[in-house]
Amino acid sequence: RDVRVLRLNETARKWFGDPTRVGENPHFLRLVAAAHRGPFLAFLEKLFAEGGRHKHELQILREGGAVHWVTATAIRPERSWVHHAFDREVCMISLTDVSPLKAIQRQLRQNEEQSHAIVDAMQDGLCIFARDGRVVEVNPAACRLMGRSKEKLTSMRVGRLLPVSERH
Repeated sequence: RDVRVLRLNETARKWFGDPTRVGENPHFLRLVAAAHRGPFLAFLEKLFAEGGRHKHELQILREGGAVHWVTATAIRPERSWVHHAFDREVCMISLTDVSPLKAIQRQLRQNEEQSHAIVDAMQDGLCIFARDGRVVEVNPAACRLMGRSKEKLTSMRVGRLLPVSERH
């Protein structure tokens, strides 16, 4: 498919520059990061085959070379003023910058990994229980103290960890 930029709104011009000012009409795929081009083309093929509205997450290259994550929401309208205005089959794509969200998700993953590393390195046994008494997580020290594997402990309820005389 010929995937060309026919028109950009003000926000898109800020991101990519204004191709109409320099007298060119760039192939849109140049704006998509190389690793995302194949999946993005498959996304467009699905859009043109099925019509309707579809979403896809990809990385784009902004003016100056900065890479940003975006969610592309694409619509392929049925025959409408858009087809008549451009005299071809078109789709409209709305891009939402999700880079800040991706940065937060990355930080949360790193924090979670650090927390797990700290808990796993603890000398004290740590067990996490669900409200219904199920063991949902244990650290290696808890496994050593109780002489059971993590798999065995996480298949148990708190009552089974107590001596019979202590159970209610």
